[in-house]
Amino acid sequence: MEDSESNDLKSETVREQYHQVKDRTSNYNTFAVGSHVMQYGTRKIKSDTLSVFHGFNPRNANVTSRTDHNRVIRDTGENQRDAEVLFLWRRYERMDERSPEREEVMREITDKMAERVHVDRSVRSIGRFLLELTNGDFNAEHIRPVGEAVVDDWGCLKKMVGVFENYCGLLGQYGMRHMRVFANICNHGLNVATVEEACHRSCVHDGEWIRWFSL
Repeated sequence: MEDSESNDLKSETVREQYHQVKDRTSNYNTFAVGSHVMQYGTRKIKSDTLSVFHGFNPRNANVTSRTDHNRVIRDTGENQRDAEVLFLWRRYERMDERSPEREEVMREITDKMAERVHVDRSVRSIGRFLLELTNGDFNAEHIRPVGEAVVDDWGCLKKMVGVFENYCGLLGQYGMRHMRVFANICNHGLNVATVEEACHRSCVHDGEWIRWFSL
């Protein structure tokens, strides 16, 4: 929408908009904020102008693009993975201090934060154990060059996530931020038994899960 409002829709093509939005969303390939924009479906329409699909706003006629490719956007947005906690916190702030529901909302926030700490600690611990089990040959935070596939085997990725959740509990929406670690596990060729050992050592004590509880 931002791009369409700042360009002449009779001259800008679908292809041009895709590349501009891709660059803008990735913060011009810095990925300081934003995400990975992808294109799907037929590409035959790439040479069509945007007016074919959006119509034409006369106010945009002869508009000079305001896209600045040397500009890095300051991070003023909220991380989508924090949306649930932010919603609860803002709800808590609006409540009357004497409301009995306010204490319940705070308890819910506390639980959510405890879950996050548990997931973060578990993944870090698993990474350390795998580093030890592979004699220092595994890098949990490895980032592949731009253009390379993030993961080679999606079936393996699904299996590794299942192993983690079996021993350590559900990843949840927040835990998805650690998917690169699981992708690196698969790309490194580690077998299920090795990952199970790391998960067991990280999350299971005396045959029981290390779990989080409300305060």
